[in-house]
Amino acid sequence: MSGQGKAQGLTRRDFLRAGAGAMGLGVTAALLQACAQPAAAPATPQVIKEVVTQVVEKQVTQVVEKPVEVTKVVEQTVEVTPTPAAVARDTTSPLKLLGWPYHEEVVKENVEIFMKQYNEKVEYQMIPGDYHPVIETKFIGGEKADVVYSEEDHLQRWYKAGWIIPIEDMIEAKQIKDELYPAGVETMSNVEGELMGLPYYSAFIVFFYNQALLEKGGIDTSQLDTWDQILEHCRKLKKDGICKYPYLPSWARVWYGLDWSIWADWFAEGANIFDKDFNPTFQDEPAFQKVLERYKTLFDEKLVPEDALAPGEGSLGWASGEFAFGSTHSYVMKDNNDPATSKAAGMTKNILMPGAKHESFRWVAQYFLCKNNTDTERAWNLMKFMGWKDKEGKYLVSKKWALNFGLGTPWKAVMEDPEVVASWSKWCDMDVMNKQGELTRSRPVDKALWYPEWGFFMMEQVQNYIQGSQSLSDLVKALKEKAEQLKAQYA
Repeated sequence: MSGQGKAQGLTRRDFLRAGAGAMGLGVTAALLQACAQPAAAPATPQVIKEVVTQVVEKQVTQVVEKPVEVTKVVEQTVEVTPTPAAVARDTTSPLKLLGWPYHEEVVKENVEIFMKQYNEKVEYQMIPGDYHPVIETKFIGGEKADVVYSEEDHLQRWYKAGWIIPIEDMIEAKQIKDELYPAGVETMSNVEGELMGLPYYSAFIVFFYNQALLEKGGIDTSQLDTWDQILEHCRKLKKDGICKYPYLPSWARVWYGLDWSIWADWFAEGANIFDKDFNPTFQDEPAFQKVLERYKTLFDEKLVPEDALAPGEGSLGWASGEFAFGSTHSYVMKDNNDPATSKAAGMTKNILMPGAKHESFRWVAQYFLCKNNTDTERAWNLMKFMGWKDKEGKYLVSKKWALNFGLGTPWKAVMEDPEVVASWSKWCDMDVMNKQGELTRSRPVDKALWYPEWGFFMMEQVQNYIQGSQSLSDLVKALKEKAEQLKAQYA
């Protein structure tokens, strides 16, 4: 969804050295230490001069001046924090919201509503460029923020680094979980099972066709079940001069491009890429290699645009009305069928992902609560407003995104809202969309701290293979070795 590309991110090697990283980002060893080491003990330990007779859970609220002999050793580590009276809440500094570029005018409108409802001040920063690496650099530098956008593959990484905090213990957590689809709860929770995020939006990869072009080419739309069929249709349409490039993929080397599309195609064919312990299994998966070979066939036979590997969301090209088949984010169907912007409006029909299993890849972009926040209560109010309900108890932000931009959400009440269903029915086949939604999977390996690095490496290597720079066997070997190397480094 974002208009951003994604750089490689910060590697473990980056964590270990100061100075400029490979992408020109300054880093220190702080992140590695935060991810891998236990918290340091206080510089000056406090001595409690009293016999311990009760369990101390969170705070020491009284100091007994009378020196006494310690007669009991407490083996539990106790974190001593100042009493509430000793901590002055910051109720005046503006809250800070960090996000990537996507309809900034709508985000600002939402922030204005929040500020009026809560009598608050918020500084919204739109982060251009390589969003996640930039945010990591800000965190490492100690910059304060209250709420940040993120994709799910950075949840565990940022949590282990100590940059974001769970919301599991918030008093509304149980209600929030009850109102979410179970898959949403799972995706927004850390490995430990704690709820970490609230949804910005959710989506999955969909497949669609241009009905007018298929009719012109005499293509039977009931024969779109497998990629063998799709390939033959593409060849016919090209040969007959109906489409110069029949298929429009999403293969750009960005997290929302090839990294999502190829996983959807792997799932559609039933491939399992990693096991539950994040060990690579794809090297033994025929479906994994089948997808890669198909990509190269499409490219070699010029069934996709020559710039298919270039940055950019290919959905913009679909509006030209020159493509017969396409695949991208589910919400892009709304743009594809908008007569104000698309020559394929009314002719773009969504179908199940072609493949043996018809499954697809789903994701949930999220809001996280920063540990280094201005004031936790105020920051939580902002996060709830953006990712759950406004002060009046309405799903104001999520419903607005759903109605105006086709963005999905794991909130059951929003997706089942009659107004939302009626709106979506104007630009997609809701029966097919719901069926595809049921046939989606997330990536458990997103919880691996190292996945963003492997994902970027994978895209680079796959693009090299598509362009003929390396063999399929070399590609599979390189991907397996990289996964094993990263897993060992982060162990």
